[in-house]
Amino acid sequence: MVTIDGGVTQTAPNGSAIELSASADGGSPPYTIRWLQERGPEAVLESQTGATVTTDAATTQGDYVFRVVVTDAEGVRSDRWVTVTVDRGPFRVTIEGLETVEFGAIATLTAVAPSEGEVTVEWSVLEGSAALDPTDELIVQVADAELGGVRVRVEASEGDTGESDDDEFAFTVVPAVSLDAPNVTFAGVAEAFAATVDPVVEGTSYAWSVTSGRGAFDDPSSPSPLFTAAGGGDIAYELRVTVPLEDGSSVEGTAAGTIVALEDAVVISTNLGDITLELDEASAPVTRNNFIAYVEEGFYDGVLIHRYSCEIHLTNECADEPDTCECVPFVIQGGGFVRVEGGLEPKEATRDPIRSEADNGLSNVKYTVAMALSANDVDSATTQFYVNMNENTHLDGLFTVFGRVVDGFEVLDAVSRIETGTAEVLDPETGEVTGELDEVPVEDVVMESVRRVEGTMANGE
Repeated sequence: MVTIDGGVTQTAPNGSAIELSASADGGSPPYTIRWLQERGPEAVLESQTGATVTTDAATTQGDYVFRVVVTDAEGVRSDRWVTVTVDRGPFRVTIEGLETVEFGAIATLTAVAPSEGEVTVEWSVLEGSAALDPTDELIVQVADAELGGVRVRVEASEGDTGESDDDEFAFTVVPAVSLDAPNVTFAGVAEAFAATVDPVVEGTSYAWSVTSGRGAFDDPSSPSPLFTAAGGGDIAYELRVTVPLEDGSSVEGTAAGTIVALEDAVVISTNLGDITLELDEASAPVTRNNFIAYVEEGFYDGVLIHRYSCEIHLTNECADEPDTCECVPFVIQGGGFVRVEGGLEPKEATRDPIRSEADNGLSNVKYTVAMALSANDVDSATTQFYVNMNENTHLDGLFTVFGRVVDGFEVLDAVSRIETGTAEVLDPETGEVTGELDEVPVEDVVMESVRRVEGTMANGE
């Protein structure tokens, strides 16, 4: 026979989780112990297995009855019931908020005081310099705080019972640090970095560091050092600023960023701004070299970004009116047409189509660059390419990815905001209409120049 000790009947405060424990004796161990909730004002426990289990928070007062079932190794079962009474418990107040706040920012503190009656609170500043602005019965905003520690107190009372409680909360005001640094660089090229710190305090010290990737600052203790990448890839960096206080202590502020160091890149200068592509020769050598060949002969200069495509996502809310459905960005495509009077004229490729490298392990994720195809023939890529504007992994295995966008995202966003329509395609020799294209921006987006750029290390310097 299996005997169970399921614990004594207990009392728990309103709003807390309930811990249930049981042990077994007799029969044939090992035992399987399973807990179920039989009754109660609300459900706080689904079936759980274990000698000790914890319920969800019980927010409604009353009696909660739980059943514990023990099964031994031979399948012999015994059970027992445990009652837990949840009452309101003593009135308590706690303060919630952020422990670190930047100088000049507003700290929002919330007094949490579970009660079924009316709660009134009074806030005060115990340490530090700050102004309090209550915005709600239980919420206060702390503004104009000086650097250093601030301690705030709240006194709360419950109208129905007259009970009261108080709590204190401390947070630190740290300097606000902002960075002025490029998003993209080239391996071996020195780039100017700068930091702005608020407030400006004499004796402030700076410590720049590289946290991942390869690169170095020429003077890590300067507010405006030069940074040089030692290789390609994403490089993460951090600045720690230490500001002295009048009492001899100090506070520290931090800021961090990432810079992409390029060794093989192309800049597409459009009438809307520049887009920088990082190419992946190691994964797609044939595709990359084909693209670079067209770049170096000036093929893309004056050619349009002729397509912006989004996909309608039908939902129950818009199924009856598809025109109201959300159109999710798909791709931006260019490299094959120029604007002429009356429509678009194809610009013929000057090289043979290339073989597919779609199995190179690169995926059509957002902001990657891939080659367009003719009639989905995997070996038909020539000049047209596209930028994925979403996670288009369903294109993997068919379209070859050979790079990614690393700068100029605002240009892509600008293209996506242009209304699209249809445009007639004209024969380059006769001028006759041979068809039409859909999803063409009604305002021309022209690749004015497309140029290869390299860092000094890529040039062997």
